[in-house]
Amino acid sequence: MSDTVGFTSEEWNLVSSLPIEVAAAASIADAKDGAGSTREIMTAINAFPTGAMLLRHNEIVRALFDEYKTDGQGEERLLQLSQDPPIGLIDRTIERVHEVNGFLGARGDQIEADEYRNWLSSLATEIVFTSKAGGFLGIGGTRVTEGEHSFLTVLNDALGIAIPSTE
Repeated sequence: MSDTVGFTSEEWNLVSSLPIEVAAAASIADAKDGAGSTREIMTAINAFPTGAMLLRHNEIVRALFDEYKTDGQGEERLLQLSQDPPIGLIDRTIERVHEVNGFLGARGDQIEADEYRNWLSSLATEIVFTSKAGGFLGIGGTRVTEGEHSFLTVLNDALGIAIPSTE
């Protein structure tokens, strides 16, 4: 699979834009004011090149990262979605994950598809675990809120990723 080979242009638009939407949705999963925290947004921005470097052998990730870094458009879109998210961003993102997951399984290299799915999951997890909610000056608080946990659970379910229970 090379660049968009095996995907229609509509499918590729979904595949390539989904990481930005997942990152933005993770950053607002439990936002009180509707916008992601600066720390969560910076984690998202920094996680993209890290993921692309770790998965440079994956043609899907490499191609979408090439689009992401073009003229800073990916970072700009991520900042916009995280700071001024449209109503229903989380629900829309989960719907798109289901849609992408549906056609991803029928196309190309399944190892690449699984790496892409796992990358989306790890991206969201890293963002959610970036900062604590509540507490005072970093003392106390909750590492992952109920809303963030719920988002990760629904995201991983939509991706078809089984997460071991911690109970």
